[in-house]
Amino acid sequence: MKAWKKYLLCLLAMILCLSMQVVKAEEETTDSLPTSAAEGNAYAVLTDEGDLIFFRSTNTYANDTVRTVKDIKNNTYTGTVYTGFETSHYNSTGDSPWYVKRNAIHRVYVASGQTIHPLSTAYWFYKCKDMESFDPKGFDTANTIDMSSMFYHCRSLTSLSLNGFSTGNVTTMSGMFRFCSYLRSVDLSSFNTSKVTDMSYMFAEATGLKTLDLRSFNTVKVTDMTGMFQNCLDLIQLDLSSFNTSTVQSMTGMFDVCMDLGVVKLGSKWTKWTSDARLPEGTWNQRDLDLSKSETQLQSQYPANASAWKGAWVRITYGAIRRIYDESPLKESIEVAKELAQKTNVYQFSSIIVAKDSDFADALSGSYLAARKNCPILLINDSNHEEAHEYIEENLISGGTVYILGSSSAVSSSFEEDLEGYEIKRLEGSSRYMTNLAIVKEAGMTDSRDIFVVTGSGFADSLSSASVGLPILMVDNTKTSLKSSQKNWLQENDINNIYILGETASVNESLEKALKSYGTVTRIGGSSRWVTTRLVAERFFANPTHVILATGNDYVDGLIASPLAYALHSPILMCASNKTFQAMTYVQDHPVSKAYIMGSRDRISDESARKILLIDDSVEITEY
Repeated sequence: MKAWKKYLLCLLAMILCLSMQVVKAEEETTDSLPTSAAEGNAYAVLTDEGDLIFFRSTNTYANDTVRTVKDIKNNTYTGTVYTGFETSHYNSTGDSPWYVKRNAIHRVYVASGQTIHPLSTAYWFYKCKDMESFDPKGFDTANTIDMSSMFYHCRSLTSLSLNGFSTGNVTTMSGMFRFCSYLRSVDLSSFNTSKVTDMSYMFAEATGLKTLDLRSFNTVKVTDMTGMFQNCLDLIQLDLSSFNTSTVQSMTGMFDVCMDLGVVKLGSKWTKWTSDARLPEGTWNQRDLDLSKSETQLQSQYPANASAWKGAWVRITYGAIRRIYDESPLKESIEVAKELAQKTNVYQFSSIIVAKDSDFADALSGSYLAARKNCPILLINDSNHEEAHEYIEENLISGGTVYILGSSSAVSSSFEEDLEGYEIKRLEGSSRYMTNLAIVKEAGMTDSRDIFVVTGSGFADSLSSASVGLPILMVDNTKTSLKSSQKNWLQENDINNIYILGETASVNESLEKALKSYGTVTRIGGSSRWVTTRLVAERFFANPTHVILATGNDYVDGLIASPLAYALHSPILMCASNKTFQAMTYVQDHPVSKAYIMGSRDRISDESARKILLIDDSVEITEY
């Protein structure tokens, strides 16, 4: 072969080899491009229905135009189209492209099978006041560096789960949930905050939050915690056990106006605590160590003792301890009614319940009706009709409803006849069981469709249920089957959970077996009424700020207090001067900071109340 031919073949081979390398390099370059480029451009469209839908498309659309668009899955949407947000970093109010139409946004989500890769989500949903839901699925935030004010003033959000949200590169979360005033729960358990430096005002003014579990937070680089929980008015429990405050430079107002905060969990790395970031005023107790400190002492002494003092600190002396008592059940009822009106901001009630003061069955049934109607229960007898009438005339709206529980042998017809200008509803039956059924029918069923079942022959086990706000069905423990009318009611209401209170001496096994045909049966009962009261409280009141103490040896005080207890989300703890252990055990494990004591000192002494509430003589018990 001639030399020039060999040269030509070699040249062609070299060109072919170089071409293959170029193709391979192009393929590798294409494969390594961000998913966003490979899948097309990022867009969002706001539909007339209020859905802000993030999607990808290979088509090109102009920003802030109204049109029909198609995503990479060939789904079509019609609305206002937005662009540019994926690579933008907004730094102030009104920067997001959809800000002008923010009040039209109700739901936010990414179109199925598509992914958005934002550099920053700062101010994205700033003042989207009517945004009801946010679905994090489809938002790849692995490279996101700023989430400040992301949900600022999203006041219609009630729950938010950001579990799975990647935050490993985020450096600021300032104001992220600020003014989310109706937010009740937020799941941040997967948050990686190892690079975050600014958490100032992160939860400030999120007034609906009751608990925050932030034990997954790594705060080793955080320098600013200013106002982090400021004005979280309903916050009662806060887990900061993983917080490292060694590099924090500002904590000013961190817990300001957290009025109900009762439990704070601190860890061994809480080594810096400035004097302008104290916990709410009160005595804080580390019960595992039997250690008590004022908020000032805790702030100044904890950092040096963090390893030894770590754990849950419970505020035990904030707020008032009040005793409500009168020899007359009616007068005591009226005092509770006054407190109920004040706590619920009611000038006049729309309903008032009247029951006989010497028969627990009707009044106990009425506690559920009182919860549904937000109204007091007046316990009366034949000698104080006039006093009851005076209260009704002054405190019931014109045309309001007076519910009279029981037959004329319980509350005489003369009481009814002397009431004018109101709707009178007498709820009665041929027996206490039928009266009970008439009352729960009038009150209606709760959304949960759960009920209590209690014995109709005694109040001991059932009194604790009076503040829960579930229907109370009384059964005859001397029988082995339910009454036909009770069966019908259970069938008609499609019951979910049936909670039997007390052991088999209260509600026998035959009745329990019969009840299993109508729902899932759970028996809540202990060896005594004192144990049962604790078990009920533990089951239905996880984080109360209030408790109500009432004697377990009589029903009057507890039943009178039941509407107030329900309004305050407070358990009724039955106790006595020589029966304090079970109630004290419950208080010890819960963020209780306020209490009412019902009845005289003969029933529950101040000494016994202080023992239960874990307070000393320095805390005043006021009396009505």
